[in-house]
Amino acid sequence: MRRSEIQKILTMLIAVASAAAASFSLLAIENVSLSEFLFDDRQTLVMLLGVTSAIGAAFASALMLQVMRRNRLRMRARRAFIIYAHEDAELAQTITSALREGGIEPWLDIEQISAGEIWKDAISKGLEESAMAVVLLTPKTEKSDFAMSEIKAAIRNMEAADKVTSPVIPVLFEGASVPPQLAHIHYVDMTRDDAKHFLVKSVHRAMDRVVRETEKVGERG
Repeated sequence: MRRSEIQKILTMLIAVASAAAASFSLLAIENVSLSEFLFDDRQTLVMLLGVTSAIGAAFASALMLQVMRRNRLRMRARRAFIIYAHEDAELAQTITSALREGGIEPWLDIEQISAGEIWKDAISKGLEESAMAVVLLTPKTEKSDFAMSEIKAAIRNMEAADKVTSPVIPVLFEGASVPPQLAHIHYVDMTRDDAKHFLVKSVHRAMDRVVRETEKVGERG
């Protein structure tokens, strides 16, 4: 049985025990004979059960918070932030669809940012809540100051822990070049016939690494 499953069972058992202790405490208050049968001092019984209830409830809450934190990390581990020049919006939507069909949750600004939101803050939050970035490199990318700044932010925020699988995947289209800051990372060549399949496979591999790291965080937590 996995540790997460054991924690869920313990949480439920503690919650049930806490509820039972609280109920028994109320029963003892109302039933003097029961209190006297178990303890000479009814106040001692009530205090003991109250403390037991409080400890059980606190422990159950801590376990639930840990489970919620792990779930958030797992959601982040399956999210990919799409970086592109805005002139390539149609191309970005095509890649987003391919990733989504492959079971990946892409974060694309034109889909995620609603009217009225402060777009810089929304993009920063999107980067923070994504485990990795997919960078679309076209002749227009290197001319886009905004895209290049997003690339720098992605590298800064998503530095690989194991230095083997990068959380930033360059996707190279015809006529484009790989910027120096991404030159050390193996890119997806979109002129290949199997390019989309290779991209999805590469993203899954990178995300699997993030999931493993997430599990380690959960074990330490």
